[in-house]
Amino acid sequence: MNDFLDREQLEKAPLAQKFFLGGFFSLKKLREFRVGILRSKATRSTNCGKTHTSNGDEAKFQGQNFVGSFTKGLPHDETGRVADPEQFKRFRIATHTGDFFSDAQLQLGKVPEASGQINWRGVDLTSDKPIRGWESPTAGLTFEMHGPDSHSVTMPPAPPLGSDQLTFEMAEVYWLALLRDIPFSKFQQGSLPDGSLPNNVQDAIAHLNGLPWLQNNMPTPGQEQRKRKLNNGQLDEQTIFRGATPGDIVGPYLSQFLLIGTPGPEGRAENITEGLISYGAIKIDQKVVPAKKNLDHMTTWNVFLDVQDAARLNGFDQFETVKRFITTPRDLATYVHFDALYEAYLNACLILLGFNAPAAPGIRQLNDLFSDEAKSASASGLGKVDGFALFGGPHILNLVTEVSTRALKAVRYQKFNVHVRLRPEALGGWMEAINQGVAAISGISALQQMYDVLNAEQNGINLLTQVKNHNGQQNVADKNDLRPYLKAPDNAGTQTALLPMAFPEGSPMHPSYGAGHATVAGACVTMLKAFFDTDALLVKRDGRLQIVAQQETGDEAIAYVPMLDDTTQESSLSDNGSSLGDFLTVGGELNKIAANISIGRDMAGVHYYTDYIDSLVMGEKIALGVLLEQSFAYEVYPANVRPSFSLTTFLGRTLQIKDGEITENGQPINWCDL
Repeated sequence: MNDFLDREQLEKAPLAQKFFLGGFFSLKKLREFRVGILRSKATRSTNCGKTHTSNGDEAKFQGQNFVGSFTKGLPHDETGRVADPEQFKRFRIATHTGDFFSDAQLQLGKVPEASGQINWRGVDLTSDKPIRGWESPTAGLTFEMHGPDSHSVTMPPAPPLGSDQLTFEMAEVYWLALLRDIPFSKFQQGSLPDGSLPNNVQDAIAHLNGLPWLQNNMPTPGQEQRKRKLNNGQLDEQTIFRGATPGDIVGPYLSQFLLIGTPGPEGRAENITEGLISYGAIKIDQKVVPAKKNLDHMTTWNVFLDVQDAARLNGFDQFETVKRFITTPRDLATYVHFDALYEAYLNACLILLGFNAPAAPGIRQLNDLFSDEAKSASASGLGKVDGFALFGGPHILNLVTEVSTRALKAVRYQKFNVHVRLRPEALGGWMEAINQGVAAISGISALQQMYDVLNAEQNGINLLTQVKNHNGQQNVADKNDLRPYLKAPDNAGTQTALLPMAFPEGSPMHPSYGAGHATVAGACVTMLKAFFDTDALLVKRDGRLQIVAQQETGDEAIAYVPMLDDTTQESSLSDNGSSLGDFLTVGGELNKIAANISIGRDMAGVHYYTDYIDSLVMGEKIALGVLLEQSFAYEVYPANVRPSFSLTTFLGRTLQIKDGEITENGQPINWCDL
């Protein structure tokens, strides 16, 4: 029946036969049969069983009150551990059943006193909602009517507690916290007048290069994407804290899509350097209101414990009085604190559309009036159609946002139902507990081992000493005046090994692995890569930025970087294209924006590096599943001009999607095997 109803066979049938078939079967019925078959195929294409495997920390440390797992939101004792392990077990049962309502004994947050008041240790909250709830813990149990189901994709086990890889990841997060207020422009060699790097950037590079995991060539069995990009076997100013995908270490740290604007319908070139993106008749401003400089949170033990007990400190952020381009890691952390999750990719899409960026080759003939394919198909030399509802602005703008919900549900399943990975702030809590001499924590060999490495000198740098000095400078009167939620401020400069957090409330109320921002990044960027020509170049032509399909004689490289005015704390965009070794590409800058947003969460202290890269790859697979289903829908086109999607994945594979099939080098690939 499938062969009989094949569209291409019907196309080849003589006209009289088509009328006969239409009269005999009814064209309406014929279409219904064909659509039913296609929908069935689309569903089966992403319907695959997956084995989900965690790193085993949950079972391994159940006798130590689950110190290797996410317990934020449950009541904790003075050692930082979940007070009652049975509560964690109830929490896990609820995540698997999807029922957080029937178990009255499941305790969320700190237990109120008999009076009904909550006796917080270090904070004073008068809100009528002082406790945060877990965020969408049942979302991963839902099914999809379009795109892959949440549990049809998976992630490999996260690095286990005590491993050299996790120790390295924790060191990265500590360093990102210490460097939050160093402008990205100063991460580059020669940023200071004497041609050197700021001392703390040099320290970070030297320390990370000395850690065992990097020294042992970054062993990542079966997960090569987790390795950092190096130059001559070492991290340097061009590779430190960068992403793992093609384009991530080319050019400035920040993607151009986080900075530039578009000329707009009025053709105002100044919009580009002013960061004004046309969104219809209004403008989106790329500048942010930065969070208060040199102000971190959760640097004392009692406040840390209260946050683990779900104290609702959201909304106590402090801000500067200026508005500027993203300039420092703290600015990027602030962006990803308040963004609409798909916001950066929607903006990137608007920028690409605003510059009339070339469409991907597989769909170019359908929405480019002046493409070679369109010209050859028309006696007038002009195209007959232009993209709009199909392969035009509305189509890609819809898909780049729609796929984000699929990504969020899939990552919730990984977070709550598989891995339950503890957040970096909790691991920082264990480092401080050992620093305090808490025997219940120091007696856990995996944690003590991590502490010993982080507290040892690597290439002459002691990381935890720097963390403790930093936190001591935070725990003083003038800083505590900016933290109105404190009950009894510690003005003595107490030094702790806690992870200094960018947000008062610390991490969100869900486990660390995978990362929601990174999974959404992977999905949304994959959609953009499927619709736009990723080999297109960013060039300076006719005196301004343009996005073109190929380089012409006289084109110059162009790349904008935000430059900070130390006096006003404002910033402006400066073109340093002359220092580029290569032209920036659309594909490279899309990969880079995915890394920027994902690692921006690390800069805030709420995620690790593997949360970024492994989630990015999973988000990509979700988008590929949606594109695969989309490709079934284009049978209206004759076979010779039927659209296809082609893209290079985050791990460097070149794939094509057409007619319900994914191929690589001409060979079919099962979506489930990606």
